[in-house]
Amino acid sequence: MDALRGMPDFAREMAHIRNAHNLTQDQLAESMGFARSYVANVENGNRLPSQAFTERLDGVLHMHGMFTRMRARLLDGISAIPEFFVPYAELEERATHITDFSAFLVMGMLQSRDYAAAIYRAANPDRSLEWIEPRLEKRLSRVHVLSRHDPLKLWCILDESVIRRRVGSRATMRGQVQHLLDLQEQYPTLTLQVLPFDTDTPAAGGSFTGLVVDGERQVYFEAGERGTMHTKPLLVERGWDRLDRLRAMALSPGQSITALHDVLGEI
Repeated sequence: MDALRGMPDFAREMAHIRNAHNLTQDQLAESMGFARSYVANVENGNRLPSQAFTERLDGVLHMHGMFTRMRARLLDGISAIPEFFVPYAELEERATHITDFSAFLVMGMLQSRDYAAAIYRAANPDRSLEWIEPRLEKRLSRVHVLSRHDPLKLWCILDESVIRRRVGSRATMRGQVQHLLDLQEQYPTLTLQVLPFDTDTPAAGGSFTGLVVDGERQVYFEAGERGTMHTKPLLVERGWDRLDRLRAMALSPGQSITALHDVLGEI
């Protein structure tokens, strides 16, 4: 179901409560720190609001999270996650530890908006913005596991090609690298490592992820539009062994932050 089909209720409620507060769209936009056109598009049912927008809207109108919850229900009502990815997404929500090796692209929960949008547009050139927007929002919302009351411990190993391969424009890549630096500073349970070009032959040729859920280790592999979750002890052991070797081969966390700054200066 298209996300915007659920927008009329949201839009009507927003307009009703705005009017009850005797605010014009201009005044609301100024109070929220958003453009009037953004407010108007949401209130007309033409745009899915961002998480930041609904949180600010709740704050300005003193709605105690009502609009944020409404937005969550809108996202829940659409197929914003590919069917093959659903098992992993559900485990990601419950995981206490995740170690990820990103061989080609930045992992989804660490992507900036512009970087993720560029990936969606490149992979779906025939799709409209209305189709892309809810899927983009769902991907960006995954980072919340780093700020929950028991935050996920995330260790991400990035092949150097990931931070040097241009996705979108140069500005998009600068924004993505800066986003990684900002996330590293914001979330103490996030550790980033860069696997440099001049290392020995890497222990893996593609991206994969190790998860700890309910005390049990699992390994997730994805190729194309297929995802496979491994729980068999031998395969899990091999996967985590590869992750350990990749961590050992990568730059230290401190050196990796320096490497990210260096790349940022070169883009």
